Amino acid sequence: MDWVFIIIAATTLFIGGISLYLYQKKYEARVNEALLHGHTKKMKSTLTVLLIGLISFTLFVITFNFLPVLDEHDIDLENRIQEDVMTTTTKDYNNNIFKIYDFKFVDGGYVVSYSNDQMWCGWNASDICTDDAYLNSSSQISFYDESGIEQWQLGGYYAVDINIEYDHYQFDARSVDRLNDGSFVSIGKYVDLDTEEYGVALLEIDSFGTMTDLVVLDEDDYNLPEYSSHQYYEIRSTNDGGFVIKITDYYDIGIVIKFDSDFEAEWNYIPEGFPFYDDYFVTMLLYQDDMVFVLERNSVVALDETGAIAWVYSEDEFQLMSMKLYDGQLYLMGESLTEFLRQDTLFQQDEHINIATKIIVDAIDITDGSIVSSFTFAYNDVYLGYEDLHIDPRDVFQDDEGNTYILCVDTRITLDDLYVLYIIKYDAQNKYQGLAVFSGNYGYNDSNYYHTAYMNYRTDIVFENGLIDFYTPTFSIHRTVDFTSLIFYTDIDDHFSPEFISTIIYLRVLFNKLLVTTYVALLISFVLIQLRRERKIEQWKKYEFDEQEQWKRKE
Repeated sequence: MDWVFIIIAATTLFIGGISLYLYQKKYEARVNEALLHGHTKKMKSTLTVLLIGLISFTLFVITFNFLPVLDEHDIDLENRIQEDVMTTTTKDYNNNIFKIYDFKFVDGGYVVSYSNDQMWCGWNASDICTDDAYLNSSSQISFYDESGIEQWQLGGYYAVDINIEYDHYQFDARSVDRLNDGSFVSIGKYVDLDTEEYGVALLEIDSFGTMTDLVVLDEDDYNLPEYSSHQYYEIRSTNDGGFVIKITDYYDIGIVIKFDSDFEAEWNYIPEGFPFYDDYFVTMLLYQDDMVFVLERNSVVALDETGAIAWVYSEDEFQLMSMKLYDGQLYLMGESLTEFLRQDTLFQQDEHINIATKIIVDAIDITDGSIVSSFTFAYNDVYLGYEDLHIDPRDVFQDDEGNTYILCVDTRITLDDLYVLYIIKYDAQNKYQGLAVFSGNYGYNDSNYYHTAYMNYRTDIVFENGLIDFYTPTFSIHRTVDFTSLIFYTDIDDHFSPEFISTIIYLRVLFNKLLVTTYVALLISFVLIQLRRERKIEQWKKYEFDEQEQWKRKE
């Protein structure tokens, strides 16, 4: 039973009845005043006012129901996917044999680390590997110059057992970056070949690609979590010649550690509360202008050069999925799922739960965490043939005219040889300008999925000279898109509001019920009044009859 409607209907009828009663009293007073003093100013009768109100409300409800059907923003991609806008060429670093890899733009080129994610020896730090489990793993670190030519390589891949070896250690690289002095540092897992002890380590590499040291991170020294499956790592070089790392564990809390140029730990940051569980894979680490930015759960924590918290930005409206430093601002990307109503009949809302997806990107000031601008795009369903798609934001870039573009990827499609990409365009005033859709023109497979999941939904793109250059571990591709050839479909609008639709549908059903309830209440009232009137007439007739009989007897 819809108690909300009953309460609203009862309240409406009660207020309406009281209003009519008070109007009737005022009308009677005005009539008496006119009879006594001869005033000519009159009021409309109560019945006339009631009829005008009923007719007006009826016409309003009918018009409200015959308004155009609200756009529920189903996006059909048939004949919209643009082909031949993306190159099929790739760079040497694109090696989808590996499951996980990290990519960094550095001075003179870019550095990439690879892993097949097979170094698995136990749950706890300092576990002993048994059955030579690490021999199934392989890893590689390579440095490429600006032309994409490999300058040096450590490790490699030949089925299995081509890990990076250094001084009786095998090292499985998970993230890498270049330091200010030109050397390199990587974080990952290690196995001591003498003791078969397993854990987490840092690998030092000079500017020529020669390994110089391996630093084991002891959990007691660095406040690492007790459990050390440690699947998720990130490393960023800092302006002072040191670097900062992030380790996130599925079964325990994550930790951020700052090291100086001598590989000595300066401070660490551990988020309050645990565990991460389903939020672990979206945790990211960024660095700029002596500030460290940590994406944890659904908040961004900014740490200064001493490790103290400078500010915290918490998002209650949507689920944060990724972040990117761009043009002096921190772009937070995510989505929210909103339930909305459809109308089943004139008097019934569809009981099926309808979910709308809203893509939200907030640009915040890195100095204080305040919102500078915000972008929103909502949709109900995106489909291609029989496939339902789900698009998530991954990256942001701008052109010379100040237009902002949000790159989104599909995370649900199962079609072979198709990976759908989207670019949502906004002008310099943050007004929506259209949506471009194009294919990634390569096979979507388990490796691509893992690249997306393990690399924290990162992308690395460069936009210049009318081209979008993808240096993108999460797509396991290097591709170039001719941006000038993209078509932005303006008929795919951004005016869809699930909250507004739910309100309209609720009001439609409510008004329909109220209209019928009002007429039924008036009908019942009319019948009751007629019955009361007839009883009064019968009583009056009986009274007159009795009076006449009494006069007859007196005569």
